[in-house]
Amino acid sequence: MVKSRARRFNAWAAISASGVDRARPFRAATNDEFIDDDTDRREDVEARLHALVETARRKGAAIGIGHPHPWTLEALRSFEKYVLTTDVELVSLCDLIESEKR
Repeated sequence: MVKSRARRFNAWAAISASGVDRARPFRAATNDEFIDDDTDRREDVEARLHALVETARRKGAAIGIGHPHPWTLEALRSFEKYVLTTDVELVSLCDLIESEKR
């Protein structure tokens, strides 16, 4: 997950799930990018991660979904170093949701 300094939470309701207390509000989010759903190339994942940074800058936050494939983990290691040189930060989805409560 990538967020920029200006945060925005994009709510998405999926209330049809069983066990959801409809009387209590809950927060959900939609992803902006599947970073590795149709590739096994590190370069493709890196390009999608860079696109996620641009989405975060434009929207205030961006959510990426990936899997623990070896090529994805390699791309994330490299991306972590890159993102430290930018104006965005990596945060967990829980942290993003908590920041929106404030």
